[in-house]
Amino acid sequence: MNLRALIRLSRIEHGILTSLITIASYVVAGGRSSVAMVLLFLSSLLTEVFLFATNDIYNIEEDKINRPDAPLVRGEVTIKEAWVLSLLSVTIAVLLNALGIALGHLMVWSIVILIMAIVLGFSYNYGLKRVIVVNNLLVALTSSLTFIYGLYAATSTPPTLNLPYLLLMVSFLATM
Repeated sequence: MNLRALIRLSRIEHGILTSLITIASYVVAGGRSSVAMVLLFLSSLLTEVFLFATNDIYNIEEDKINRPDAPLVRGEVTIKEAWVLSLLSVTIAVLLNALGIALGHLMVWSIVILIMAIVLGFSYNYGLKRVIVVNNLLVALTSSLTFIYGLYAATSTPPTLNLPYLLLMVSFLATM
């Protein structure tokens, strides 16, 4: 197993950015628990690892043309290793969120948002990326859910108009 190739497969830099956005949204929404911030950071990061790894698994034929240096294409990571990485990542991400809820550091709605992002992102990877308009909607929505994930981790009853909602709308429209 090639650790460097697994890190490239997981596109860790995207996960870090997503995690920082989630924490910023959590803080803007009034969250102050450092435990919650760590759990949100890790669950966001691991969800991104899952989504990028499964994207590469389902996109290997296209990557042979467009990204010939990708770890799966080059054989630096096997499909089995990519599945293990992705399934382990998503399982830990959901468990960390559930732990945060059980310990009272995260609000219950956060797990709904997390699972929604996982399902939508995986649906895109599995085949909806080939459906025109739907593909762009899914990318825009899953990318933008990061803001709402942080918001609903901090409070179960956010105000009707809050900065994370505005950021979700701007992010969604910009991504579209």
